[in-house]
Amino acid sequence: RDPNRDRRHGRIYRLVFAEKPLLEPETQAGKPAVEVLAQLTSPEWRTRYRARADLQARPRDEVLPAAARWLAEVTAEPGLPTEIRDRLKIEVLWLQQSFHAVNDPLLRELLAAATPDARAAATRVVADERHWIPEAESLLVAQATDPRPRVRTEAVRGLSFFPTATAMAAVVAAANIEPADRYVAYTADAALGANIPVWKPAYEAGDLA
Repeated sequence: RDPNRDRRHGRIYRLVFAEKPLLEPETQAGKPAVEVLAQLTSPEWRTRYRARADLQARPRDEVLPAAARWLAEVTAEPGLPTEIRDRLKIEVLWLQQSFHAVNDPLLRELLAAATPDARAAATRVVADERHWIPEAESLLVAQATDPRPRVRTEAVRGLSFFPTATAMAAVVAAANIEPADRYVAYTADAALGANIPVWKPAYEAGDLA
C-alpha cells in the first residue's frame, strides 16, 4: 500500500497483468530524429503521441528530410499490412502539416487510400491546411461523396469554410447519400447554417434541393 494513503485518505492499488511484462518506457530527449520516428511504429498511442510532439518541436529542416527517408524505408518492407502502411504515411503527413509543408503527392495518395480512416485523416488535413493548399476546395468536394461517412463528415466540415455555391452543393450532395448518417447530417446542417447567404438564392430558385 502507498505510504501516503491510510484509512482516512483511501488506498491506491497498482493493477498489473501477472502473465505479461510491463512496457518498457520510450524516451525522446537527446535522440536523433530517425530514432524518434521509429517510435511512430509503436502500437502504444501514448508513445506515438509523445514522439510526434517531440518531432514537431524540432527544426523543420531536421525533421522533414528524415521523415521522408524513414517513410520510404519503412513502407518498403515486404508483407507490411495496408492499414499499417497507410497509418505510417498519415503520421508523416501530420508531421508535414505541423510545419505547413504538406507534400502534395503524399496527400493525394492518402485521399485515395484503401484504408477509410486514412482517407478521413487526409481529408481533415486538407480542411485544416486549406490556406496552404491551393486546390483545397476541389479536393474536399471530391471527398464529399466518399462511400464512408467519416470521410464525408470531414469533407463537409472543411467545405463549411468555403462560402461558395460549389462547396454548398457538395455539402448537400454528401447529406443526401443513402443510407443517411447522423454525423454527416449534423455537420451538413452546421455548414449550411454558416453559409445561408451563399445557398439560399439557389434554393429559392429551385436549383438546390
